[in-house]
Amino acid sequence: MGRTVVVGAGIIGLACAWELTKRGEEVLVLDRGEPGAACSAGNAGWIVPSISTPLPAPGLVGDSVRWMLKRDSPLYIKPRLDPRFAGWMTAFWRNCRTDTYNRGVEALAALNQRTMPLFDQWKVDGVEFEMHHSGLLFLGLSRETVEHAAGEVERLERFGYRRPSILDGNAVRDLEPGLTEHVAGGFLIEDERHVRPESLSAGLVQRLTDSGGEIRSGVEVTGANRRNGHVHAVSTSNGSIAADRVLIAAGAWSGRVAGRFGFELPIEAGKGYSVTIEHPRRTVRRPLDLIEARLAVTPFRDGLRLAGTMELSGLN
Repeated sequence: MGRTVVVGAGIIGLACAWELTKRGEEVLVLDRGEPGAACSAGNAGWIVPSISTPLPAPGLVGDSVRWMLKRDSPLYIKPRLDPRFAGWMTAFWRNCRTDTYNRGVEALAALNQRTMPLFDQWKVDGVEFEMHHSGLLFLGLSRETVEHAAGEVERLERFGYRRPSILDGNAVRDLEPGLTEHVAGGFLIEDERHVRPESLSAGLVQRLTDSGGEIRSGVEVTGANRRNGHVHAVSTSNGSIAADRVLIAAGAWSGRVAGRFGFELPIEAGKGYSVTIEHPRRTVRRPLDLIEARLAVTPFRDGLRLAGTMELSGLN
C-alpha cells in the first residue's frame, strides 16, 4: 500500500497510525517530543459522546466576556497584537449561532456512533489500557443549573441517547457519599466511559511497534519535498524521509506544520490544566462534571485527576 508518515505521536496520531497498520500500511510516526506527552497525558480521559459538542455555542460570547472579568474563570484569553488571532476570534464569534451549532452537533453525533465500538475493538486487537464503564455524573449547586445542563444533553435524544433523569441532592449523595450538602442535584449518563490517557498512549505505542510500526522521537518536521505536485518525502531536523502519504496530527501545532507544507490550517492553540493525585486517601466512584466550576474530576485505579480551564494564549 505504501508508506504513511504520521506527524504527531499524541493520542490522535497514534490511533491513526494503529488503524493504518491494521490495514496493511507501512507507518512511521514522527514527533518533536515523546509519544503520548503534553495534552495527551494530562487530559481528563473522558470518552463522552453525549457532551461532544462544538465549542462555539449560542450564548458563549456573553459568558466569555463575564468570565474574562473573573480571575478564577474557566476561560482565559491572553490579549495580544496578532492579526491572525484576531481573524480567528472573529470567525469563532460569528459561529456562536444556533444554526451553525446545531449542524456541528449533528455532525459530531454521527461520528460518535462508532466511538464506543472502536474502543472495544482496540481491546480485541490487544491494545492494553485502563478503561472504565462507570458513566458521567453532572453536579450542580442549583436546580436551575442542573436543568440547563440536562437540556443540552437532551438535544441528542434523536440520535439514540437517553434523556437524563434529574436527581435531587439526596439521590446524588447516594451515588457519591462524599458530596456535601451544597450540591443541589445532578444527573447521571450511564453509558459514558473514561480511560487513563497515559495507559492508552502506552498501549497504542506497544501494539503499534509490536506490529512493525516505527516511532521516532525528537524529530521535527520542517517541510515537504514534492515531485510532480505530490509529496514524496518530508524534510525533518534529522534529514529527509521518504513518504507516499503524510498525515498531520500534531495537535495545537498542526497549523504550523501545515504551513510548512504550503497550506493554511486555521487552528488556535488552547491550553488546559490538570492536577493528578496519586494514591489519594479519598476518591470518587465515577467521573464528575462540576457544572458551575467547569471542572472535571476523574478517578483512576491509583489516582484522581482534576482538570479544567481553557487558556487561549498562542503557541510558545
